[in-house]
Amino acid sequence: MNSLLELVQIKLCIGDDNVKEAVSKVKNKKCETSFEKVIDIAFNLFLENGYDDTTIRMIIDEAGIHIGSLYYIFPNKESILKALMITIYDMIHRKARTLQTEANDLAVLLYPTASILYMADKSDKISRLFYKAYSTWSVFDEMLKYSRSWALNHKLSPEGDIREYNSKLLFILGGLGNMVGDLYHTNGKTDYREKLDQFIDVCCRIFDMAVPENIQETKNLLYDVLESERITILGRQIDIE
Repeated sequence: MNSLLELVQIKLCIGDDNVKEAVSKVKNKKCETSFEKVIDIAFNLFLENGYDDTTIRMIIDEAGIHIGSLYYIFPNKESILKALMITIYDMIHRKARTLQTEANDLAVLLYPTASILYMADKSDKISRLFYKAYSTWSVFDEMLKYSRSWALNHKLSPEGDIREYNSKLLFILGGLGNMVGDLYHTNGKTDYREKLDQFIDVCCRIFDMAVPENIQETKNLLYDVLESERITILGRQIDIE
């Protein structure tokens, strides 16, 4: 199995130069600590304390490294969040590929969104972290690039002006971020199934498509997959609240 470092390095190939350089340095063993260790520690601290209340000092103290070693890998805390979210995105999208059959390509396309909404619905800590990521432009932009590549690989090719297509994806991903924020701020007054219905409706309207006839079958498959397993991110089981 590829390491988290290798997976993120692949997915950042079209992304932020600072993060790409950081990954390359770790890959070439030019620094004292590991990319995976910092990401793992930051993830735990972001979950427990929130992103805003987690400091660089807390991360280096937990990692047992010098601040210069951390900045050699990541120029700032935001770049850690960016790399963390791309790592999580990669995990979710690799899981989606396991659903691939000729009969349920739609389920593969929708699984990442359903998974994000499900995790945000079931854990306030996860919804807080995800909402922060969607609210931070540099992180959001990296996730947008990832989502664009994913959509293009699943029969959502642009017709006509590529700028219009990119604007539609920007609107859709921004809407997903708002849904995550709503799940966080409403404390369970709405659930992920309702949000998934809204997301599908918005996507169909934006791309001027009819809602697929097999949509209920697809949603049932997604519900079964998501609700049959514990939420696990970077090897950590997330408590359902």
